Amino acid sequence: MFRTFGRIAAAVALLVATVAIATVATNSTAGAANTAVTANCSASASPQTINNSDTITFTIGTGCGAVILMSGSGSAGSAVWTQMSMTLQTGTPIGGLSQGNTVVFTAPASGSGSMSMGFMANAQSPPAITFNISYPIPAPRNDSIADNGNGTMTVTYSPVVSPETVSLNLFAPGTTCDPNGNPANRLFGLSSFSNTGLPVFAASPAVLSVGSPMRSGWANTTAASTLVAGSYQACLYYYNGQQSNVLVQSLAVTIGSVTPTTAAVDPAGDPVAPAFAG
Repeated sequence: MFRTFGRIAAAVALLVATVAIATVATNSTAGAANTAVTANCSASASPQTINNSDTITFTIGTGCGAVILMSGSGSAGSAVWTQMSMTLQTGTPIGGLSQGNTVVFTAPASGSGSMSMGFMANAQSPPAITFNISYPIPAPRNDSIADNGNGTMTVTYSPVVSPETVSLNLFAPGTTCDPNGNPANRLFGLSSFSNTGLPVFAASPAVLSVGSPMRSGWANTTAASTLVAGSYQACLYYYNGQQSNVLVQSLAVTIGSVTPTTAAVDPAGDPVAPAFAG
């Protein structure tokens, strides 16, 4: 029995990608709340997009007698077979559904992600139709940087849930922020997350000044450090766990009191008195 089920599970896993490719992408539901969908195994499926904590109620139509919840990326949602009060386990097909039964998928309360719901004739057959479900990040966010004009800067950011991150990179003045968050040549940086013990943002709004814990360098040279006085180009990024960093804001900032470098000196090193004409 276990050997047979293993072959079935393997067949389902092998066919998931094929079914997803073969699925006809008709009109999708953009950010709809508590959507109702009929799952007919003889019809095509359309991609579904919902907001955090919202639901999709799948009503079993013709030709379907089983369902499988398939993993995707990012934050995971959940699904329940209503009539049996049964929570679906990801990757495990469930049979015995009747026409008119409902399966309710619920998006997570926060974070972005995607999963798929497959419907088939029975638990031993591959999915006949597959609904690809995605859920966006909570909106609006509130991520920003500001030069306070007194030698400090403030980073304001919305709460983040793993694997989301907010990160700040400080470069030499005049640097153009890379739109994808490449930290090459970064002088200092900071993030909302670290699994290596490196400094992270204080609670929002986080004020940074001379001596604030930071990360210096980039790539394999990154190390714990403290922020020093200077002029910087600040680049703020947000990453939702599914794609490249998104550039939120770019701003020239000054940390501490920067010593002027334009005073004229004579060869002996003594300051030159200003000359006034008129």
